[in-house]
Formats: sequence, C-alpha cells, structure tokens
Amino acid sequence: MVWNTMLGLGHSHDFVLWNAFAWHPHHPLSPLTNRTPTDAELESGKETLRAFLALFPQGHLVAIGRKSQATLASLGINAHPVRHPANGGGRLFHQQMRDLLAASANP
Repeated sequence: MVWNTMLGLGHSHDFVLWNAFAWHPHHPLSPLTNRTPTDAELESGKETLRAFLALFPQGHLVAIGRKSQATLASLGINAHPVRHPANGGGRLFHQQMRDLLAASANP
C-alpha cells in the first residue's frame, strides 16, 4: 500500500521507507504474519532507528502511524504524521500523502 501510493502519486524513487522498529514483528509461530510492535520492541530498536536516520541528515520525515510518530518524538524528532494504512486506513493515508507531497512540491 505504501509503495503503491508513493509511486502511484508520481513521486520519484528518491525516498526511503523505514520502520520505527527495524525487524519484522509477527505472531508467535506464524512468521508470515504482521503485528504492531510492542512498546518494548520499539524501545529496543531506538538506537538502530537513530543510526539509520543519521544517514539522511537532510531528510524530510513522515511518520506513518501513531507508533512511528511517538517513537520519533521520544527521540526528540519532529515528523509529519499520517494515518497508517492498516485496518481501514488506506484511503486516508493515500489522501494525506497526496496532500503532503503536493505541498512539498509547491513550497
């Protein structure tokens, strides 16, 4: 959904996507599932996230979902929040990303 939105809106490939928690949280005994990372998992991944963000010092950050926004805020990092596309949030995510990309293209 996220990749399709970015590319479908005509955005070039000059963006990077990264999760607030770098590893794949899944349900026990079901590695092909997805689940929201726990607060403890997000906490354990903060240094990895900080190191990754340091690779893009001029980057413009968008927090996809509240967990992402809260994790970045806990690191003292401001990011523009948008709705996470999971659980029925796809339409609003697409609209918010469209509006955000249009605004950044026309500052």
